[in-house]
Amino acid sequence: MIKSTVLNFIEISNQFRIYYQSLEKDPHKKTNPGRCR
Repeated sequence: MIKSTVLNFIEISNQFRIYYQSLEKDPHKKTNPGRCR
């Protein structure tokens, strides 16, 4: 159970990293972050 929690945390952190990288490339996404997914 703890291992799955750690994997979920790593996956979430990876998604945030990709999200912020996409923000740097396309600043227009900042106005509507909900559409990223």
